[in-house]
Order: sequence, then structure tokens, then C-alpha cells
Amino acid sequence: MARSSFSLHKNRKLAIVMNTNVFHLKMIDLQDEMLRETSDLSVYCFYIKTLERQWRNCLTLPSQSRFALYFARICGHFSSALHDMCPEEKNHILEKCILSIGY
Repeated sequence: MARSSFSLHKNRKLAIVMNTNVFHLKMIDLQDEMLRETSDLSVYCFYIKTLERQWRNCLTLPSQSRFALYFARICGHFSSALHDMCPEEKNHILEKCILSIGY
């Protein structure tokens, strides 16, 4: 069987349109999954400096100080970033969680 000479890398506009279509179809057909993906804050376990900076900003603004406790709750959700295929990351991520809460 012969391979096609078509290269998606050379057709950037088509790749963008395909990606946009897939995103919009997921938004229509898989709303629960998209909501779960976009609202999952456990990704902050990989961006601790950003989380700390946003927490400090929250503490400096009086109108935002009421949300300061939620940063600890975000750290509690770091375990959601664990994956069964990467068991070696479990101790590292949970350690980050404990260190971040104790900051």
C-alpha cells in the first residue's frame, strides 16, 4: 500500500481548521468531559511558582482575601493529577501538595 504524499505539517490552515472542528464537536458532544478538563485546577501542581504568586496577590488585595483559603483546597486536589501509568510521580506530587499547603 502506497503512502500519501499529503503532509499536514505543510497545510497549516487545514490543521487549524481540523483542530477547531474537533474542539467544537467536543464542546457539543462531550460537555461533561470538557467541563471536567477545563475546571481541573490540579495542573497547578506543575506550576507551583505561579500558584504562589497568585496566592500572594490574593492576600494583598483586600477584596480578594476571602478567596485565600481556596488555594489550600487547590493543593488538596493535586492528587487528581496522578495517573495510573506514572506511579513513580505519586510521592513527588503528594510531597508538593504538603509543602505547598504548609507554605
